Amino acid sequence: MQADMPTLRIILPVGISFYTFQSLSYTLDVYRDQLQPTRSFPNYLLFVSFFPQLVAGPIERASRLLPQCESPRTIHYSEITNGIWLIGLGFFKKVVIADRLGSVADYGFSSGLAHYGSAADWIFVYAFAFQIYGDFSGYSDIARGVSKVLGFDLMVNFRAPYLVKSPSAFWQNWHISLSTWLRDYLYIPLGGNRFGSWKTYRNLLLTMLLGGLWHGADFAFLLWGLFHGLILIVHRLGTAHHLLPSPPSPATGNRLSRFSHVVGIIAFFQVTCFGWLLFRTGTLPENFSQAGFLQSFLQASLKWDFSPDSAEFLQPVLLLGAMAMICQWRHESMHRFSQWKPSDQAKAIVVLLLLITTLGVFDGSQFIYFQF
Repeated sequence: MQADMPTLRIILPVGISFYTFQSLSYTLDVYRDQLQPTRSFPNYLLFVSFFPQLVAGPIERASRLLPQCESPRTIHYSEITNGIWLIGLGFFKKVVIADRLGSVADYGFSSGLAHYGSAADWIFVYAFAFQIYGDFSGYSDIARGVSKVLGFDLMVNFRAPYLVKSPSAFWQNWHISLSTWLRDYLYIPLGGNRFGSWKTYRNLLLTMLLGGLWHGADFAFLLWGLFHGLILIVHRLGTAHHLLPSPPSPATGNRLSRFSHVVGIIAFFQVTCFGWLLFRTGTLPENFSQAGFLQSFLQASLKWDFSPDSAEFLQPVLLLGAMAMICQWRHESMHRFSQWKPSDQAKAIVVLLLLITTLGVFDGSQFIYFQF
């Protein structure tokens, strides 16, 4: 058998990037004397090949999951309730939000409408942004739900990534298991922020470049990692030199504070969507160096300007995007379903099932992160 790229793509083991990182965490934690090595090979195999999260995460640490594999499990009614709810919620995010928006994003990127010469074209980028959130966080919810039914507790992998105002906050809320893994096993060993500003910027850039390459040896992922590394550096520079003042917390109750908070969220969401544009297309737009691209980028951030060709997609993207935002806004309570009032639980289940049956797309679309 000749080891060319097509052959390697075929024989690449399923889930290799996830269980490789899990095995590395075990090896490194034992090496650092932060974890006692297990004496049971079957328990170690269970930790590495735990099926609910094997192919798309979350990436579990040995210090967190391995003790659960080694100790007797007690299954509680509340955890079964939470698990079944998370399975349903993940199914909703996948078949309603992700798969329905996926057709919009595919149409826009494949039909040539998305030239990004006007604000209207960004509707397809927004569709992909909400699609990848629904797809990936939906899988994580299903994995956590199945695990709870089996008596295991996996880490929360998503909180509210589109309701933040800075790149550091984004990575504290998006694919948390990967970002914390890169922080603890790559960024900190490289020196973190302990040896001056320039080495800190170097470490940030290297970490995000390798985080991009983790998704695949492709120019798109490298470019996406470079973009996130650069905005992390720019944000750190701006904060250090007081060029990016932090708006006051909305908790103060001041109207101006709340307004600036919302403006910050919208502005950074637009920056995040530019990163998703790189992730989806794999290259910079052809008109990136032209004034029209910057104008459309700012128009999409500040005002709504949709042509008739794109207006038909506005309603579904707004509706499903709002559902995705609600899931993020209420993410804490979503994970504590067993603590809800029984009447609220019944209403939520009825609404969830109605949305799935009426809006769901049941064509067997794969999860996006199966390819990584």
